[in-house]
Amino acid sequence: MDSTSAQPLHLKWRPDGFDAVIGQDATVESLQRLLKSGHVPHAFLFTGPSGVGKTTLARIMARQLDVPQNSIIEIDAATHSGVESMREITSMMQYAGFGDNPRKFVIIDECHAATKQTWQSLLKSIEEPPEHVYWALCTTESDKVPATIRTRCHAYELKLVKKDLIEEFLEYVMDQEEVDAKESTDPEVLHYIAEKCEGSVRQALVYYSMCMGLQKRAEAHEVLSQAVENEEVIDLVRKLVAGKGLTWKNVMDTLKRLGEQSPEGIRVVMVNYLGVVLQNTSDEKQVVRLLDLLDKFKDPFRPNEKSAPLLLAIGRALYEE
Repeated sequence: MDSTSAQPLHLKWRPDGFDAVIGQDATVESLQRLLKSGHVPHAFLFTGPSGVGKTTLARIMARQLDVPQNSIIEIDAATHSGVESMREITSMMQYAGFGDNPRKFVIIDECHAATKQTWQSLLKSIEEPPEHVYWALCTTESDKVPATIRTRCHAYELKLVKKDLIEEFLEYVMDQEEVDAKESTDPEVLHYIAEKCEGSVRQALVYYSMCMGLQKRAEAHEVLSQAVENEEVIDLVRKLVAGKGLTWKNVMDTLKRLGEQSPEGIRVVMVNYLGVVLQNTSDEKQVVRLLDLLDKFKDPFRPNEKSAPLLLAIGRALYEE
């Protein structure tokens, strides 16, 4: 893992090889055996909770197969669930890559969001892929992957990572990140993060970046309580971006869980998230949708209007064509 860049910690410490993957020993050993045997299947299915290494393992497999970086294609099915988008990808896959290695590797993240028609369009490509094409499907909801797809993939179910492994990993990261011992995070705070992250290494790193240098468990609790609220907001805006899977009742339930968080605070989180997504989007149709959403939430909310501006902005995002 690269510990020298200025990236966010959950990206900076993302494993780039099997030896850096935490808590998934059985899966790693199986994948290494496949590579050693020379008989690597062309379709993988990685299932399990968020932040335990599904997409990471798919990327590592692509690298182990020496697939050129420009021939590794990642798709977020939550925003590209339509059959036309997938047909375009499968059509591109028919042609081998240039250079010494013609292989191509397609990673479909959040694949459970794909439509029935999309799965049908993928079936033949996964069952009888060209020799140069490999697929990796990643999902937190394995029950939504059709049996016809599951049975054609080499399937791995990843587990929540044990607390002691996460805590040990955080201690290592702390040693690498916090050069000045006076600023080191207290071990009790690391222990609290390992408990709070619910088995997700990625979430542990996000929490650690927020609590770096804290000396008291109570301080960490206060910081992470706010973080959980932000997660609720980000989940809400993700669903708005996806354009499906969100009802007015879902919105009301989310706002109730946010409790006392101010509408303006919610708006700021949403705008910041949309800005980050926009900077990492190349799909022109998606850019148009993101800009439209950003426009709906661009103006600050007045405190004396309470929740009305927030509800109006969300309503426009949900129901305006």
